This record gives sequence, structure tokens and C-alpha cells, in this order.
Amino acid sequence: MNILEIGVVTGDATTSILEVLGGQNSTSPRCSNHTFTDIRTESFEKAHEKLKPWLPYMTVRELDVEQDPIESGCALSEYDLNVTANVLQATSIMDAILSNVKKPMKLDANLIMSETTHLQYCFNMIVGSFDGWWTGKDDGRQWGSTILRNFGILFCRAAALVVLTLP
Repeated sequence: MNILEIGVVTGDATTSILEVLGGQNSTSPRCSNHTFTDIRTESFEKAHEKLKPWLPYMTVRELDVEQDPIESGCALSEYDLNVTANVLQATSIMDAILSNVKKPMKLDANLIMSETTHLQYCFNMIVGSFDGWWTGKDDGRQWGSTILRNFGILFCRAAALVVLTLP
């Protein structure tokens, strides 16, 4: 199984995934490769120590999900599983982003999205002054970059992704 993780930042979600798949303590993981990506290479340095046991099974790649992933070195239909954790909400146009997320996925691949889906007004007061918090305003996300659950479902269905939601 080839895994593409988009927008890793600190590697917290990555660590959780890799612990389940194995590969630490010189054991073989239940995946052939885990491609670790982020828009900034500084993220790799922060997460490197945390992910050290799995580095032999990992590919590290810079990837801006707002750009075509094929132009960034991903192959078309390469991955069995794509994972995003609090990444897509920081992007501008969800239709284009989900199209980019799908390009490196095999036809029968799965996408796991873990994104903030509830408005948190106190959080908006803290980060609302950052320009990046409002990147989704042209996409119907008028209260900040949060992908409200119903919008997320509509975006995914429009991108021909099967949706399974958890409470």
C-alpha cells in the first residue's frame, strides 16, 4: 500500500498512522511507502526526529496542494490512500483542491480527511486577523477557513468522492 499524506506540518497525524501500520523497532510496516508532504520544507525538520524509526519506509516531498501534484513529482494514480489532517481548510477553492488531491489517487483509493467542521467563534477571534484564515471566503466559507460539515460533504460529492462521515 502506498500512502500520500498531504500537509504534514508537525507529523502528529503521521505518527498515529505509522504506529498502527508498524515499522518501528526494525519491523516491516504494513505499507510499502508513506510519502510525507508539506508546502514548506521547514516542517520536515520539525518532524524528522519524531518519525526517525519510519524514515527508511518514507519519501519526503515538498507539495503545495493548491498546485497540480503531477507537476510537483507525484505520479498519476500512484497512491492507495491519501490522508489530510487540518490541511484542506487552509486552502482557497475546494473544488480545485479536491481535484488535485484525487490526481495521485488510484481509482479504488481512499481519502481520509480530518478537518475542523464546527464553527468555534473564540478560535476565530484569535486567528481571524491572519490573512490565511480567510482563504476560503470565495468558496462560500464566510466564517473563516473551517469546512463546515455540509459544505465538506457537498465538495466531496462534487469531486466524485464517496463520503462517510463520523460524528
